[in-house]
Amino acid sequence: MEYNESGINVDDYNTELLPQQEGTSPPSSWRLNLDKFHLHQQRLNSDDDSLSRLLCTYKKQRKVSEYYKKQERLLAGFNEMESMNEMGSLPGSLTEDEMKQLARSERMAVHLSNIANMVLFAAKVYASIESRSLAVVASTLDSLLDLLSGFILWFTSHAMKTPNQYHYPIGKRRMQPVGIIIFASVMATLGLQILLESVRELIAKSHPEINHNQEKWMIGIMVFVTVVKFALTVYCRQFKNEIVRAYAQDHFFDVVTNSVGLATAVLAIHFKWWIDPSGAIIIAIYTMSTWARTVIENVWSLIGRTAPPDFLAKLTYLIWNHHEDIQHIDTVRAYTFGSHYFVEVDIVLPEDMLLNKAHNIGEKLQEKLERLPEVERAFVHIDFEFTHRPEHKTMYLKFQLKSSHSHRRCSGIGEATARLFADHGARMIIIADIQDQLGQQVASSIGSHICTYMRCNVTDEDQVKALVQSSVENYGQLNIMFSNAGILSKSDQTVLYLDFPQFDWLMGVNLRGTIACVKHAARAMVGSRVRGSIVCTASVAASRGAPQLTDYVMSKHALLGLVRSVSKQLGVHGIRVNCVSPNGMATPRTCQAHEKSVEEVEEIYEAGRILKGAVLRAGNVADAVLFLASVDSELITGHDLAVDGGFQDW
Repeated sequence: MEYNESGINVDDYNTELLPQQEGTSPPSSWRLNLDKFHLHQQRLNSDDDSLSRLLCTYKKQRKVSEYYKKQERLLAGFNEMESMNEMGSLPGSLTEDEMKQLARSERMAVHLSNIANMVLFAAKVYASIESRSLAVVASTLDSLLDLLSGFILWFTSHAMKTPNQYHYPIGKRRMQPVGIIIFASVMATLGLQILLESVRELIAKSHPEINHNQEKWMIGIMVFVTVVKFALTVYCRQFKNEIVRAYAQDHFFDVVTNSVGLATAVLAIHFKWWIDPSGAIIIAIYTMSTWARTVIENVWSLIGRTAPPDFLAKLTYLIWNHHEDIQHIDTVRAYTFGSHYFVEVDIVLPEDMLLNKAHNIGEKLQEKLERLPEVERAFVHIDFEFTHRPEHKTMYLKFQLKSSHSHRRCSGIGEATARLFADHGARMIIIADIQDQLGQQVASSIGSHICTYMRCNVTDEDQVKALVQSSVENYGQLNIMFSNAGILSKSDQTVLYLDFPQFDWLMGVNLRGTIACVKHAARAMVGSRVRGSIVCTASVAASRGAPQLTDYVMSKHALLGLVRSVSKQLGVHGIRVNCVSPNGMATPRTCQAHEKSVEEVEEIYEAGRILKGAVLRAGNVADAVLFLASVDSELITGHDLAVDGGFQDW
């Protein structure tokens, strides 16, 4: 089965909120009213008891405790949104004068940091010359990079203050994480250089000599530098501005490196020489790991990662309570685009509402959303119904009849389809099978960021149900389901010698397993209002019959009936159901069944086709599945697409 992920599920934040006793609830209205709900007081009291938390040894109890903490945070977020609806701002929001004062303070923090970096760099150069300690030199090189990185952050901050609405229509806020990424990359490069130099000195067993007077100067300078950097760390951490906080992180990093550098230099003088390069190696590893994490965090902020579920829940609460004419909330989407979120909202208003009134409702909601400190821009789309197909593509499927995609000569249909979906823009593919080693190998070769493997025996409906539920919870929604479950009996299975245990086993996989997949995939799509696509693998044998394999032919013929029946049932929900019917081809399973090579199996099947000169492979079937799953087949449902080279007409 394959899944395409485009959205988010917030079921983790379904609140366990207990209604108040009868007679205490306020009159009902169109607004969600928090006064109707409260958390169980006993749970809150037990959760606040830190001693009982420390003594809690059972994993279940810890989970319950964290659960109620989560509910408490969620209610606090809803209270903030309530204040936004009532007062137009969050509690504790800064006034315009206070924001100007904060901006001046942030600029002061940047200037102080730059001046301190220049003065301290000069002092550490002297300490390096006097001590000739590699750990101190490493700390001094760090200060040199502080000056360079300080210039990068200053330039970033300055560029953000000079917007140009024609060249940069949405502003330059993205320069902030870009500047931090450059800064962090330079710092990590420094760490690598120090690491290499330290290893070289350890191998060479070289160590400088230092007298007592030089040692005192080094200790005095390094202690002074460390104290100043610690004070700047405390000062800069008071601000929420990302650039100032980057300075705070750099100052704290200097406190650590200076302390380690000083300690190892002194220990190397009085005890073992190798302590000094060892300390430098520790500094280098700390440098690289710290700034590598910073790079990863800021890269995530640039690539459009979704907001956490609790923030989406807060947005949903705010939107619903915005106006009484909002009939449905179709979409709430928030994703990173720099250090803040872009928010997209689809709301449903009455069909006969005047345009000017609908516009005013949407505009005021947009302004309200953009007043949230986490939101940079908000887009509110107004509609009059919510049953339409998605207005943006969730998969980009670009393909030709003669695709440049290189199909493996002897790969299974499931593997070929998974690879083809990945090549054409599927954002998340889940391979479900009982062949763990093969499934994990295929998923790993496609890429763990796109494809994952999950074990599932389709003959067990509970496993299928759990697979679909887990996938939706983890990846947001299910857009496409491809059921490729299919086996052959171990004997000819003619009707005169039909083995019923084998018959039941085959039907359990080929038919019952596919029905379970279709059932639970359809339930997930209907529940999420997804206009999805379901594709099953049948066979040309379902239409032509066969001189043997009675059970296999029956199972595939039943699949045709399933597809045609289910397509009529799910059409009202906008869900398409189709199947592909390939002719025989050389796959690992058929080669094993015939006990022949790939070339020999291809010759056997090619003899029965009208179309000559083309060899049917799993990639051709994958192309058909891709077509039926894409928007190019949006008006095709209940169809059996034969991929057989004209075999059925022979």
